[in-house]
Amino acid sequence: TDVALKREGAFAPGTQQVLLLKGVLLYTGTGE
Repeated sequence: TDVALKREGAFAPGTQQVLLLKGVLLYTGTGE
């Protein structure tokens, strides 16, 4: 369980960053 939590903890921030980046690209893409 600890290993799974550590993997999720290391994975979640990266996923949020990717989703945020995609959201920004989508926003700027439609904004133009």
